[in-house]
Amino acid sequence: MRIRPERRILPCIFDAKRCKKRWFLPYLDPTQSPPAVTKFCYPGDPETGVGWTELKGCVQNCGGTSGTILSTNPKGDRRFIFASGREDFVINPGDTQNIVLAQFVARGTSNLNSVTKLKSLAKTAKLIYLSDFNVTPPPKGPQVGTSYVPLQNGLCNIV
Repeated sequence: MRIRPERRILPCIFDAKRCKKRWFLPYLDPTQSPPAVTKFCYPGDPETGVGWTELKGCVQNCGGTSGTILSTNPKGDRRFIFASGREDFVINPGDTQNIVLAQFVARGTSNLNSVTKLKSLAKTAKLIYLSDFNVTPPPKGPQVGTSYVPLQNGLCNIV
């Protein structure tokens, strides 16, 4: 079997963009009985407790589509990879695609309150985007001052 160069260099990112864990194993939702294959890791709502959240554990499935259910996730590194699009999503040469994304940070009085503040911030940002950034009052424009010194041959120095 030939391993493509990107698989040797960044296997975790390659797998994550295809909704898989390391070694191309699927994520398993431990809130389902039996644990079900899912493309989304922790799609639940930590505020309401509905769905699979990090607080509800994980499945250590090193061998495939079954494994040991952990009621608490081990402490450790958490990473974020933004991937978008359907599996059959194609952009052909010469096509134009507008991509809009945002990343927010909000800190509340607790981890759950931080999620509440984050959702509120995201809702406000979406409303501003949908109104084409026409908000009342509009944000102040930057204070910019420029001057230039004409030179020969149509050139100038911007000061």
